[in-house]
Amino acid sequence: MADGRPQREYTDPDEVYSPTVSTEGMMLSLAIDAFERRFVAVTDIDGAYLHAHMDEFVLMVFEGDLAEMLVQACPEYAQFMHVTKTGKKILYVRLKRALYGCIRSAMLWWTMLASFLIKDGFELNPYDSCVANKTLPCGKQLTICWYVDDLKISSVNKDAVMDIIDKLEKRFGEMRKSFGKKHSYLGMDIEFCDDGSFKCTMPEHIQETIDDFGEELGRKVSNPANKKIFNVDPDSEKLNEPKRQLLHSLVQKLLWITKRARPDVMVPVAFLTKRVTKATENDWEKLRRVLCYLHHTIDMPLTIKVDNLTIVKSWVDVAFAVHEDYKSHTGNMISMGKGALYARSMGQKLNTTSTTESETVGASDCLGQTIWTMNFLEHQGIKVRRNYYYQDNESAMRLEKIGIQSASKRSRHIDIRFFFIKDRIKRGDIHLLYCPTEDMVADFFSKPLQGKLFNRFRDMIMGITPVPPVEDPSLGSNTTAQERVGSSVFCANEQRTDDEPLADDKRTNGRAEPKQVTWANRVKEGLTQRNKTSN
Repeated sequence: MADGRPQREYTDPDEVYSPTVSTEGMMLSLAIDAFERRFVAVTDIDGAYLHAHMDEFVLMVFEGDLAEMLVQACPEYAQFMHVTKTGKKILYVRLKRALYGCIRSAMLWWTMLASFLIKDGFELNPYDSCVANKTLPCGKQLTICWYVDDLKISSVNKDAVMDIIDKLEKRFGEMRKSFGKKHSYLGMDIEFCDDGSFKCTMPEHIQETIDDFGEELGRKVSNPANKKIFNVDPDSEKLNEPKRQLLHSLVQKLLWITKRARPDVMVPVAFLTKRVTKATENDWEKLRRVLCYLHHTIDMPLTIKVDNLTIVKSWVDVAFAVHEDYKSHTGNMISMGKGALYARSMGQKLNTTSTTESETVGASDCLGQTIWTMNFLEHQGIKVRRNYYYQDNESAMRLEKIGIQSASKRSRHIDIRFFFIKDRIKRGDIHLLYCPTEDMVADFFSKPLQGKLFNRFRDMIMGITPVPPVEDPSLGSNTTAQERVGSSVFCANEQRTDDEPLADDKRTNGRAEPKQVTWANRVKEGLTQRNKTSN
């Protein structure tokens, strides 16, 4: 493995891009796999980077024992060995392959694999350049997601999955493979169920984090944080540096876990991420409580089930001025049935003067992920017919629907950028609906809930129980039947308003969609100079 740090001095940052499948794209893909009862395979390409050729002149030096080991492996290199005046043996080599550690190796490998898939008829999703789709002759879809050398391949057509695996092995050598309903992928234990759902657990990662903590956890707790989680004790003693670094490492591991399989501990982890550089004994005890809760619920799965591929639901809620600097805290969740496909708990970056203002800022901050979800699904061949955006603050909803014109003396100072949500509502990209506070599941991510309320919302987020439905007045009591036709999905029984496009219309309703400048397009269109040269 090379030490590529010196390469930063002369390498263009745009040439060291290292894409991997996004967590959001991976979870949506898994949900589609479960909903359509796809045949799923997970594979691992050995020595992935070494399949890519180094496309520039790169020298690497071996010194001392490493130089001698290389000569033992390749005796013909002995003639190039140089011995310094101090007796140190040195061997210079030129790299022909993308060695692990070189600053551009990840990008070279991604370009190689993406080009291979495109040549075979795949198209990259422009909203996640590590998700590729191919429409089969039978009209079904074949999807590949990859994280460096770990690939997830799925289709309702089993033969298509096995065929692309054969092609990959002919090109990159024999791969480790797993088939069926249970897989280990990117640290997650995934199980596809017969009811169209999938379960995700990470017990090994949780246990490793608990073991690294190195102390007794104490008595069993019913939730991961008490109601004072956001309080900072100024008199608490600061952690010594080794202990602070350990807390930093453990919080980072928890962040990895909570974004994938355990969103029920997201609130305390979000707070602790702000404390890693100035952690105190009080923060250490808050971390202990999180680990104690996880220890006693280590096997609790996150269950995801899609009820309707054409309906996306997002909940947004804000706890006003709960931090020591009087900033608010935003909670956000996206689901398409049972369980949190996406969840977020974050402190707001600016101070607000009212709950209405903080709710408007929170809705604006979370809207981007909702729009991304709709766009990602559309490029997976799924027509999103309803993109619901739920809030429980009617004053904020009026501001978002009407814009700055409806602002009062108390709210007219709000930055105009927070009203772009009004334009999205007008375009029909989202449908803003009121959700009663007692059913506002995003409240779970805005503050540390306790008792029965914690358990009720926790069960909804983890997919144990469904989220109570909120009726859309514009649809009445219609039920929908859906079918995938080629690369699109339509709702057979859904009423369509005059300003809503038909199922096979473009989402842009005739507007010119801005061209996406992504690595996916650069590979597909051959715009990079290096690809032109190699071709």
